[in-house]
Amino acid sequence: MSIRCIFMCLYGVYNSKLGRWFHNCMIRNRHERRLRSGLGLDHSRVDKEIIDFYSVKIKIVPLGRTNFSYFIQDAATGQLAVVDPGDPDYLISIAENFFKTPISLALLTHKHWDHSAGLKKLKDYYPNLKSCASKEETAFEITNPLADGEMIALGSTQIKLIYTPVHTKGSSCFFIEPERTSSILFTGDTLFVGGMGAFFEGDYRMACSSISKILGLPDDTYMFPGHEYADTTLKFAKYLQPNNRLLDNKISWVVKRRARYMVAIPSTLKEEKSYNPFLRIYDTSFYVLLGVRHYLEAISKLQELRMKKRNEYRYIELKVHPEAQ
Repeated sequence: MSIRCIFMCLYGVYNSKLGRWFHNCMIRNRHERRLRSGLGLDHSRVDKEIIDFYSVKIKIVPLGRTNFSYFIQDAATGQLAVVDPGDPDYLISIAENFFKTPISLALLTHKHWDHSAGLKKLKDYYPNLKSCASKEETAFEITNPLADGEMIALGSTQIKLIYTPVHTKGSSCFFIEPERTSSILFTGDTLFVGGMGAFFEGDYRMACSSISKILGLPDDTYMFPGHEYADTTLKFAKYLQPNNRLLDNKISWVVKRRARYMVAIPSTLKEEKSYNPFLRIYDTSFYVLLGVRHYLEAISKLQELRMKKRNEYRYIELKVHPEAQ
């Protein structure tokens, strides 16, 4: 049996309800260990409890080893949504004790359990909870499957699903355009600071289509990814772009932040376009570095290098650049 077949078998088990049970057991064990040790449940510190976008408020919730969930609160009505509920008990506690309001909407960027395992318990706890994901996703307990570009309301806030398959066939981002401020994008595992999620279920054309949709959004859009991966994704970016000064600036900022266990999010799409290799697949000046002539060749080459050169770029030391701004 080939390695690919073994992987697909294990992947199928992971995405089953048995996989959810196992994931939730791991989460409970982690909670117990950390609480016994007098530690918190989050993996990083945030600058502010709430990021105020005028008509909406965002709360970053670090979960597990690297995961992020997010709360979205509509300022006009106080209605509360959660993005990627991977850990239900912790999220319910925050809703009840910090916001003092029930969760009325759950948004899933994709089906993987580190992003969706808490949905069943949330629905049991909040019987009127609406849950949304792409209609192409094979996630459990979804009450409102959405098509690409379809909107869902959270009070006065309109949230748009942007279908971005490649990590899974149903992967999506959620986009908000608040009044008077910059836009907001929750990317799940589609896009990270300096990188992109693994191509588990999609192909290169899906990846290019998804990237094109993200590139079409406003430059000042704030990006909130599904994981704290900056200190690893930026190594691959540096391997490919050793002389990119904008990348050096970002690396310096991330190194300083992570040294204090601070989150390295959000980023902006303008920043990401300047150094994230996966957002440069239409940049002809980037083709020279990759030795390609076309965007499909570029995405193929990036995926090849990401897999085959891991033992080279993983040992790159990220450090503060002396000329970083």
